[in-house]
Amino acid sequence: MRGTRWSRPMLGAAAAFVAVAFLQVGLPIRAMFDERPARYGWQMYSTVSQAPDVWTQDGSGRTSVVDPLALMGDPRAEIRWTGPLAKHLCRDPVVVAVIIHERGDEERVACS
Repeated sequence: MRGTRWSRPMLGAAAAFVAVAFLQVGLPIRAMFDERPARYGWQMYSTVSQAPDVWTQDGSGRTSVVDPLALMGDPRAEIRWTGPLAKHLCRDPVVVAVIIHERGDEERVACS
């Protein structure tokens, strides 16, 4: 019995198959070691994120609780909300600072 000779199209098809199989196995393995959650990552929608705690502060120092879900809808885990929330809340001329407690970090953003 003679061995099968691989034609050029068969070699190309085999190479394409191996490349696709490698991508289907290699990329998910690599993604397991990336920082989580990552934007456009496989775990982007696989986690439930808790909304940050948000307060605004006026010129007299009085703080008011803000419901962030009314402003941002469903909180996505891969997005840090400090910048966008502070920017939006600072549009109010009465607000002098925004305090956001997110993922264990508390940040005070002064409005200009």
